[in-house]
Amino acid sequence: LWPYFARGGPISLLRFIRSAQHDRPEDLIRSIGCPVIVIRGLHDPFCPATWAAQLAASAQDGQLITAPGAHAFPYRRGRLAAAIADQLGVG
Repeated sequence: LWPYFARGGPISLLRFIRSAQHDRPEDLIRSIGCPVIVIRGLHDPFCPATWAAQLAASAQDGQLITAPGAHAFPYRRGRLAAAIADQLGVG
């Protein structure tokens, strides 16, 4: 992850973290009308399995995927992107 942190710089990273701390997806998810995929890492200390399952269950059309690894930024390529593409049928 260090190349991504370095490219974004400490100020951008701090802004990202602060904005994420104010997000409350559990307050919004019921109003989302399209399918929702909640993805957490198997060893994810920031997204507990029970919370992720409750979040997915709260959506009108929600699904939970547990990916190998831990919490990380979403990437354009890799296992996480492949899991999303498979679920959307665009892989």
